[in-house]
Amino acid sequence: MEDRRIMQEVLDDTEVEETETFEDDGYLSDDEIHRMWTEHMHDFVPEDMMNIIVEKNSVEALYE
Repeated sequence: MEDRRIMQEVLDDTEVEETETFEDDGYLSDDEIHRMWTEHMHDFVPEDMMNIIVEKNSVEALYE
């Protein structure tokens, strides 16, 4: 199936950066969460959100 091949190519792409969302211990302090929100979500508009249902045992790849 071509979709799986394309998805695997994207997942294997070393130029795609993973977003770090936690410190080494797996937890963020409230201050760190607030800092990240302020840094990345300053222009957040809830009306622009999109929900996607990901079925069990599947993967969805979104391209920006």
